[in-house]
Amino acid sequence: MKKTSFIIILMTIFINTTFSQKLKYGLYLGMNAYDIEIEGPYAASGGHSYINFGLFGDYQLSNRFGVKANVFLNKTRETNYDRYAGAYTSDLFGDVKYSSIQLQGLLKYDVRRDYNKGFYLLGGARLTNISKVTFEENREFE
Repeated sequence: MKKTSFIIILMTIFINTTFSQKLKYGLYLGMNAYDIEIEGPYAASGGHSYINFGLFGDYQLSNRFGVKANVFLNKTRETNYDRYAGAYTSDLFGDVKYSSIQLQGLLKYDVRRDYNKGFYLLGGARLTNISKVTFEENREFE
């Protein structure tokens, strides 16, 4: 029992001293709002998300490079999808609500020689999965 406890304590100290300065993680909390521009006989006003929840992880690979991952969960509402018919407009399908999960895999380049101090550039891919869409008429599409 003492030998097992000693090994666990030794591994914990090793992991904390080895990875603690290079790995950062935390939570995101926020909100998005945007405007939608559509050309042609259609119009839309925009959308907003209620509260976005997310997690991030940032791992330093060298003095200037690192990798970063973000995961976001949100619920969004888009409003006023209309169709122009001469001088009149008609409502297409009312408000649209949807839930989504977004995953971002990013490479991070720090301009200064000290990682996470100052200006940095991010580049990578974003994957979005829309899980549930509800129109104002209560029709659901999954």
